[in-house]
Amino acid sequence: PLLLVGTYRSDEITRRHPFRPFLAEATRLPSTDTVELLRLDAAGVAQLLAEILGSQPRPGMVDDVLARCGGNPFLVEEVIAAGIDRRSGRLPPRLQDILLARTTSLSPTAAEVLRITAVGGPRIDDRLLCRVCPLAPEALDAALRELLDLHVLEPDAEDRGYVFRHALTAEAVYEDALPGERVRLHAAFARAIGEDPDLATAGGALAAVERARHWHRARNATEALPAWVEAATAAERVHAHPEALAAYENALELWPTIEGAEALAGLDEVELMRRAAEAAYHAGTLARALALAQHAFALVDERDERLRAAVLAERLGRYSWASGREGDAMAYCQRAVELAPERPPSAERARALAGHARILMLNWLDTAAARFAQEAIDAARQVEAVAVEAHAQNTLAMAKCWLGDEPGALSAMDE
Repeated sequence: PLLLVGTYRSDEITRRHPFRPFLAEATRLPSTDTVELLRLDAAGVAQLLAEILGSQPRPGMVDDVLARCGGNPFLVEEVIAAGIDRRSGRLPPRLQDILLARTTSLSPTAAEVLRITAVGGPRIDDRLLCRVCPLAPEALDAALRELLDLHVLEPDAEDRGYVFRHALTAEAVYEDALPGERVRLHAAFARAIGEDPDLATAGGALAAVERARHWHRARNATEALPAWVEAATAAERVHAHPEALAAYENALELWPTIEGAEALAGLDEVELMRRAAEAAYHAGTLARALALAQHAFALVDERDERLRAAVLAERLGRYSWASGREGDAMAYCQRAVELAPERPPSAERARALAGHARILMLNWLDTAAARFAQEAIDAARQVEAVAVEAHAQNTLAMAKCWLGDEPGALSAMDE
């Protein structure tokens, strides 16, 4: 008996490749078995990284490498060898040449479409590509057929657009484009998405993030700053807190470079930092939340902006407690109550009292916690701050429970 084993790279088998007819005939034979080697999943990438590194990969490394290499073992090895496992690292010339080798035979028109697609992102909606690409529809279709036939691009899973077969190829093509060309194309993408958000690849609320990213890379800071603020707000509405934080961070990076930034953004730097800190807290990056809130607190004049300072102090108390810094949490919450004046009634005063009550309860100081929680409830009712009142009622219920007043605890929970 004779067993013949043959291998081939499916990426290289175009429609007109001479091997294609033989392959079609061979796979029809009952004695032929075909084994397709799929891309590595997260577990496979983790195992490969562990073998390459000789130790378990650090947290986040597997996700970064998987997103960048698409599970291709060769690319995983090359990326690790070059020390650019993070998504922001530039490709070394050798790897870039390898990735671009298959694009050298492209026609000029197909090469132009490929560069436009790379600027648009590893995945791009067909309608967005048509809007930005200056080619006639017939020429664009011919270029896309060429790119699909060479397996540089492939239809996306939803059949609405195109995606690079290997994400690293998109990076290589992007870096190979001229800087001025990239700037012009990013601006064109930003304008197109601004005119019709449904064209964005991300879709929904995250379309604003995509538009802001294009303005940022187009080096148009005056357009990018308000776009990042809008993007962060849109991400918050759908609880996409990591995306919101990234958008706020980009806005903060641009802030000192723009004259009249406050008017463009529709808020001042302190408010921008406060929102960024809250996004960081909800995203689980507690150290960043503390750093941003502390910076914002330092910029506030406590004599002229007591309520604003109280809000930041209360948040610092919450972030400190979540970070395991109980002593700092108590001090910040006490400071928040001291800063918020009793008159006139305000939601800020109610929130400061509620935050202080919660910290007292968490430190088993239940008698004091119940007293401050009741003060918070009374203050919240005066200004109809329902969410703050609910927060304080929850704290009051827990404090009464630990004090042995179960009927009172149940009553507070009902409230």
